Amino acid sequence: MDTKIVLRNGSELKVNFLDLDFRGMYVEEAKKYSEAMNKINLEDDEMLVLNTQYEYTKEFIDKVFGVGEFDSLMKGKRDLALMLELVVALTNAKTEMDKTLNEMSAKVNFGNGYPA
Repeated sequence: MDTKIVLRNGSELKVNFLDLDFRGMYVEEAKKYSEAMNKINLEDDEMLVLNTQYEYTKEFIDKVFGVGEFDSLMKGKRDLALMLELVVALTNAKTEMDKTLNEMSAKVNFGNGYPA
């Protein structure tokens, strides 16, 4: 069940958070990404902070979707707003897929080992 993310620059990305292999890798890398972002000292020089955030995001996207995917999505621009749009879109897509998964799971009764 793919979700298509379309960024304002026209770049597209398909994700499937119901694919267990993808989901597992995404969740693992998202945790590392979040931990790295939270370690950034926001009191440091503004450009250092912004460049570090940008590089961590690039590393995260390339680990999950393949080397070069971040640059492809960004179309060669180092646009912070577009970078944030991508991260928010991924977060929203996962949230929506989690809701879908919960709704589908609620319709199945595994109490006796078999679907209802």
